[in-house]
Amino acid sequence: QFLIGNYHWQINDDMSLRLMGGYLSQSSLNPTSTSGTNLPYVVEVDPVTQRSRNIGLTTTSSKLYPFAYWRRGFKGDFTWNLGEHKITIGGEHYKHFINNINTTSDGGDWTYYTKPGTVLPNGSPAPADGRYVSQYYVSTGGPFYTVNKAFYVDDYWQASDRWIVYAGLRDDTFVNKNINGQNFWRLPLLSPRFGVSWDVYGDSTMKVGANAGKYTIPIPSSVNNGAAGAVTQWYRYYTYAGRDPNTQAPTGLTQIGPQETLINGLAPSAANVATSNIKAPYQYEFQVYVQKTLGNSWSSLAELGYSSLKRAIEDTCYNQGITDYAQAHGYPNFEDSSGCPMINPGIAQVFTRDYKGDGNLESLTLPGSVFGPAPTRKYVHLTLELTHARNSEEPYFLDLSYTWAHLYGNYDGLLNLGTRTNGGPSEQILWDFPGLMEHSSGNLAGDVRHSLKLNGVYYFTTGFRIGSTFDLSTGTPQNCLGTYPDINNPAEQYGAASHYCNNVPAPLGAAGRMPLFWQWNLGVGYDWTINESNHLSLDLQVQNVTNRQGRIDANQQYDTGNFNTDGSPELNKSYGAPTWQAPRTTMLIARYTFR
Repeated sequence: QFLIGNYHWQINDDMSLRLMGGYLSQSSLNPTSTSGTNLPYVVEVDPVTQRSRNIGLTTTSSKLYPFAYWRRGFKGDFTWNLGEHKITIGGEHYKHFINNINTTSDGGDWTYYTKPGTVLPNGSPAPADGRYVSQYYVSTGGPFYTVNKAFYVDDYWQASDRWIVYAGLRDDTFVNKNINGQNFWRLPLLSPRFGVSWDVYGDSTMKVGANAGKYTIPIPSSVNNGAAGAVTQWYRYYTYAGRDPNTQAPTGLTQIGPQETLINGLAPSAANVATSNIKAPYQYEFQVYVQKTLGNSWSSLAELGYSSLKRAIEDTCYNQGITDYAQAHGYPNFEDSSGCPMINPGIAQVFTRDYKGDGNLESLTLPGSVFGPAPTRKYVHLTLELTHARNSEEPYFLDLSYTWAHLYGNYDGLLNLGTRTNGGPSEQILWDFPGLMEHSSGNLAGDVRHSLKLNGVYYFTTGFRIGSTFDLSTGTPQNCLGTYPDINNPAEQYGAASHYCNNVPAPLGAAGRMPLFWQWNLGVGYDWTINESNHLSLDLQVQNVTNRQGRIDANQQYDTGNFNTDGSPELNKSYGAPTWQAPRTTMLIARYTFR
């Protein structure tokens, strides 16, 4: 659901005001065949192999809750043509809401064990026969708010008949709130931008220009849920007299020892959510271009661009690293248990903690290298484009473009596209432990070196039109991900998520590339003008006309996360399994427009 309103006031020949406001909302429910039943989720661990299997009636241990999201905001700017200057001053304010709850179902999450002579995690001894069952409960999520606001000013200056100089400044502020509505960070960022354009012949047939600027990378609202939610998590242990013959849930329970509370259900303090000096992420971008008209309808473009990531936000779970550094720098009794705080990787970070255990918070600066290398993401491209604009004598549109590009570094961005490992935006596993980022640099997932695109539409006088697109590109890089080869390193617990393949370093892109990709799409349509205010169009679109079945991706996890007795990783039988190009699809689209 969405609602958008716009207002434009042309105050006089030199002044104008534009206002825009809007609201967008979305809700969804994603049931499975067994979700929402509140049946117990039951697992049994084999006492010999220690592998678990589901023996219950449901495949999920979670309750079914709807997901809700809305965004509302406004934007306004005032433009003033003042002599040779066109000055714009404006601001915007957006508020986001997200509610995503996840809790264990009422039937419970149960795991059967047979471990005689062991001590349970809560410190109690296991029963004499070793038979016991654990109950797990977790509750996460809830309602969260995020506020993004900005003020901006820019000036287009007609410095001479052929030169335009641009300068702009944008002041962004990102405010993220915890489940109690309290700010856990407020991140300002000032972004200057500059540009210049030269009208070579003074008749707009050829322009040469350049742009440079600093650009923010907004943090999504989902970070609030993972970083600042009030999580409840505990285990209880029981002896049992029997099992329900239908659901396999335990019966005749007697609790063994106290509840093992992992997380107490309270929202973490701002000091535990993020470092005290955390700053907003950003990147620099540069472009140089040449535009040239070729006759009345043809135009051409050549553009060279470069962008470089300068700062990112991710989480880390390396509490041992914080502990070790604190103990080596004057706090020998401190042990960190802050969970997975948000940091700026690669930059010295200030952690505020009760280091002396006396109830007083102090600050300690840790080098960025404690948590791994700095994030890098560099993109350079050269684009050549030729375009024909539709006109009355030549009723067709045609666009042909070629791009050479190189995308490299160790960080795809907010989502981990390259290694296909779990984690939400800005909460990926990359900096959880330093071992996960060893040998991490290389060609990133979007490194498509050569791409050719053709797009055209021919318009007949009868209202009929026919269009087509053709895409051709070289293959994307592939990785070989494996389990960290040292069981004493915390990175090992993540399984096949490190840059080691068969215990050998394997940087990004080390497994080669996908083959050449191409696809031809075709569409026909008819436009009917009913009257001046009412228009109807019908379109029949066919994607992948030739039904080509090319390989576009592959499974990149080399092993299962387990090791054989000789120390070699257990091979993942699905490693290298391909993902195929989508088959031919046909769509019929009707569109009615009224003014």
